[in-house]
Amino acid sequence: MIDYDERHQNKLLKDYESVWEGVLVRSSFEERINHHIFNRKIYYDVIIKYLKLSKKPIILELGCGTSIDINIIVHVNQGVLCFGSDISKKQFSKHKN
Repeated sequence: MIDYDERHQNKLLKDYESVWEGVLVRSSFEERINHHIFNRKIYYDVIIKYLKLSKKPIILELGCGTSIDINIIVHVNQGVLCFGSDISKKQFSKHKN
C-alpha cells in the first residue's frame, strides 16, 4: 500500500479530476455506456457466469467511475449486491438522474 501525505493526496485528486474532465468533454454518457456494452460483453459474461455459482454474490468495484460496469451486471443478474467507490466527484455530478 502506498502511504501518501495530505499534499500528495490533494495532488492525486486534482490530477484524477482533470482526467475525468477530459473524458466528460470527449464523449457523452450515452456513448460511454454503448462502448462498455459493446466492448466488455465477454467480460460481463464471464463475471455473470461465476456470480451465478455464488450463494451470495457481491461485487466491490474500486475506481468505478460512473459505475457503468456494475450497473450492467446488476441489470442482467438482479440478485447481485454491488458496491462501487471512486475518488472523483466529477463523474457523478455530470450524470445525476
